Amino acid sequence: MNYDFIEFVSLDSNVGGAGGFYYGMKYAYENGFDFICLMDDDGRPICKDTFSVLFEKAKRFYKKNHKLMLNSLVVCDELCEKLSFGLGRMVTAKEVRGSAQNGVITDLINPFNGTLISKELVKEIGYPNREFFIRGDEVDYQSRAAKAGACVATIVDSVYFHPSSEVVPLKWKGQIVYVGICSPWKSYYLVRNYCYRVKRDLGNLAAIKQFLFQIYATLKCNPEGKACIKMLVKGFFDGMHGRLGKRVLPGQK
Repeated sequence: MNYDFIEFVSLDSNVGGAGGFYYGMKYAYENGFDFICLMDDDGRPICKDTFSVLFEKAKRFYKKNHKLMLNSLVVCDELCEKLSFGLGRMVTAKEVRGSAQNGVITDLINPFNGTLISKELVKEIGYPNREFFIRGDEVDYQSRAAKAGACVATIVDSVYFHPSSEVVPLKWKGQIVYVGICSPWKSYYLVRNYCYRVKRDLGNLAAIKQFLFQIYATLKCNPEGKACIKMLVKGFFDGMHGRLGKRVLPGQK
């Protein structure tokens, strides 16, 4: 296969997913591209029209708002029936299409999985926070984009594949919530980055409540729950004190 049209950028060390998105976006922005598309390492466009549909919609939206963060619809099967992560309370593509207005769901996205970002948005809010290392950098960027008045939306006819995440249903306050299952070292980054962001945006109490929920959910749902607790506690204190960066090695317990 001919890759002459692709320019590969190699990094000297493992900077995590957040670092990869940071350097990739920085490279594209500094080289003058109008739009930048981001994809996770285990995802891909589900058909040849995925990004052309996204781009055509972006050109229309751009006339009203130059700050764009538009996402493909992220599914976990070739039949495009089930969503990989859910979208709000919706879990199937049929629900999304039924709720869409002119093929668009506003304010709900699964960021950095077939995500188009305009250079004007990058100019205003910068790049993803590489100090997150992994987990939560995409949600943080979405939050920053929304605060900047960007158009944040899912384009239903642009379909992107990502394997389904491992989640377990948990009853919480009379409702069913879905809890992601991850290894101890990933649990550290999950809690640290979330608590850091929640404290910054909503205050200490909100971050503490989220941490306590994560402890409960991990013990109830994660087979490695007890092994995760140490990492969760470390992540909580590091997040609350703003200690970011690569502080736990992949695979560390």
